[in-house]
Amino acid sequence: MLGLYRRIITKPDDPLSVDSLPCIDPTIAAASAWAEGTTSRARREAKQRKSNLEAKQRKSNLVVSTESPLPAAPAPASLLPEVWLVVRLDAIIQFLWCFAVVFLEYAAPFGMLGLIGYIQSNTGGAVPPSAIVFGACVALGPLALNTCHGQANASGWRTGTKLRAYFTRAVCEKALRFDSAASSQSIGLMTNLLAVDTQNIVDFAGWAAWLWLEGMQLAMTLAALFYLLGYAAFGGLGVCLFAFPLNAVVMRQVKILQDRLMGEKDKRMALITEAIGAIRAIKLHAWEDEFERRIAKLRHDEVATLLAYQKLNAITSTMWLTTPTTAALASFLIKSRLIPPYRITAAEGFTALTLFQLLSVSLTFLPYMINSAIQANVGLRRISRFLALDDVEGRDHGLQLGIATGEVVVQEASFKWTSPPPEEKEQRMEKKDTSAKGRRRWGMKWGSSQRAQTEGTATSTTAPLLASATPPVPTTLPVSSMTGSSTDGIQPMSAATTPSVTLSNVSLAVRPGELAIICGPTGCGKSSLLAAMLGDMPRLGGLAAIRGKISYCPQRSWLANASLRENILFGSKFESSRYEAVLDACALRADIALLPNGDATEIGERGINLSGGQQQRVNLARACYADTDVVLLDDVLSAVDAHVGAHIFDQCILGFLTGRTRVLVTHSDDL
Repeated sequence: MLGLYRRIITKPDDPLSVDSLPCIDPTIAAASAWAEGTTSRARREAKQRKSNLEAKQRKSNLVVSTESPLPAAPAPASLLPEVWLVVRLDAIIQFLWCFAVVFLEYAAPFGMLGLIGYIQSNTGGAVPPSAIVFGACVALGPLALNTCHGQANASGWRTGTKLRAYFTRAVCEKALRFDSAASSQSIGLMTNLLAVDTQNIVDFAGWAAWLWLEGMQLAMTLAALFYLLGYAAFGGLGVCLFAFPLNAVVMRQVKILQDRLMGEKDKRMALITEAIGAIRAIKLHAWEDEFERRIAKLRHDEVATLLAYQKLNAITSTMWLTTPTTAALASFLIKSRLIPPYRITAAEGFTALTLFQLLSVSLTFLPYMINSAIQANVGLRRISRFLALDDVEGRDHGLQLGIATGEVVVQEASFKWTSPPPEEKEQRMEKKDTSAKGRRRWGMKWGSSQRAQTEGTATSTTAPLLASATPPVPTTLPVSSMTGSSTDGIQPMSAATTPSVTLSNVSLAVRPGELAIICGPTGCGKSSLLAAMLGDMPRLGGLAAIRGKISYCPQRSWLANASLRENILFGSKFESSRYEAVLDACALRADIALLPNGDATEIGERGINLSGGQQQRVNLARACYADTDVVLLDDVLSAVDAHVGAHIFDQCILGFLTGRTRVLVTHSDDL
């Protein structure tokens, strides 16, 4: 499923921008655009020394390296330093407002203490200034308190919004960079990272400053109570000190259940995503009951953990709610029964009740903050582990190598999938058993020897793509600007061999504006070569670079749940003349005329069903409309009729795309 989120338009020379993330909602992208410079600068500082060293080692001309690329710098153990760079200003402002709130909390209680004391001792005459100050504290203290509280909440909301944009951008970037072929990470996990873990961090960000100030506020409240009640305040303090260890034990169990609950949510989301992606195969094989049983079992386990989690939360809340009341009762009993003069004045009583109410609110709010901090910590660790996954080291930066804009260079490079590529994993879920010769339900095994036996013979001096230790079976790869000297062939895969596709010692050079056509039978490695050019296939050695923006049209079409026009524009600015020219070049006008709302008709999973050829042409139109320097086309003519294919080749590939570097792979020899 990750293939659905692959990058369609990228600029390899620059860090990935928010505008290039198709899976981010436009509102989120707009909110997170401000973080572009900050996060890029933080990453550049970590990579500056390595870049300077590599720059000194290069000469002015292009240098071919046959060594494996240096491993990427390890990800930081914690995201906190980088997160702090993003939100430090708002976090400091929030802390200052919360600090003011802490002191304003005591304006009304001590104003009441002074005002009641003045009323009790008043014998007439002029009102002293101190009484006016006490009255102002009682009247205006809550107003100032609510004003500062509102500003603190606003600062917390801004902090949370920035964190949501930052983590959404970081997770989506990583989803486009990490080695998905060798990783077990699923769409369900990434969905939870964005929907659950990020939300937990955002929720905590609004109250983060209070977590540090609550201790000070509790200490000040207890000091005020000691000032009023004397040693009787220690009775309430003793009750609080007895309750804290009990809550610590319960909160430790809450953290354990929180980790377990998130893991069970990941499993359930992964299975649901798998079922939705393979719904056709499930319906054809009548596996609905089996998948329903599996999902229900995971949901039952999740609900059981959630029930235990909520029970512990209820116990924690009950303890925190009853602790202030019990503390007040203990203090009043000690004051009235054990400490002379064995009474409590009206001023002391009303003020103490107000302070105990403040203590009650603080202690009631504290467990929620602690619980939110635990959830945010769990979410931050999960996101950190995901961002620490290895990236695909598949492509060098063309700008650093000094090649021209639009140039494609692959020199003596070797690539290898460590496991079946993402597209192959998706196709396995959609295939069904159509053979009576004992083949598996998912069809012919990826990389099997049967596929190797279908390869053709070479008609040029170009190098074959797939490596082998056995006598080679050469393939046809006519390319306008390709050189190579490898004599390796195709590695037949036995049933016991781990699936592995290898491109060995490949050399390819396409100058700006040229058209390169790579021709070969199915399974010879054409799509893997394009993946290697994009940097999605792990590189073992050699050099591979593209300079400029890239449009990629995959063999397997992908459509967003949007109108046909929006699928073509894909976030680019609408230009009428360019849009009309793309429709003509891709032969889409006749198809648009048949749609009920023209190019405003919604297509995709929730819209009008298009044929395979129509979907392929919409994808081609998207790649053509984008303002890019290099266009990679993966067998875009295979799903269209012969006359439509001829039109696209003449009017689009040789016409509209003239001036751009084009790499077309196909299994047809007619071109």
